[in-house]
Amino acid sequence: MSIPMGQNLRIRAMVYVAAEPVPYFWPMRSFIHHNPLHGLEQLPFREAVEKGAKLFHARGFLPRSAYQRYLAEGRVDTTTLQEQVQRFIATRE
Repeated sequence: MSIPMGQNLRIRAMVYVAAEPVPYFWPMRSFIHHNPLHGLEQLPFREAVEKGAKLFHARGFLPRSAYQRYLAEGRVDTTTLQEQVQRFIATRE
């Protein structure tokens, strides 16, 4: 009996992955030795995010619709949110 090539390749891939050694930092599959944002640590948070986004051609924040969805789904602690908004407002004229 011959195993079809697709199934044979699938089995080989599963055996290959199963034979990998367990990483020291399990369950992480890889470990980053150096913080790529190390040079931005002295900047204010928003400025560091903006520079990091430009540097890595990435989005620094989720779209507003995602935050709104999280709020609607109850995934945001509204008490903490209100406290932080009040704290922010207190520092402004």
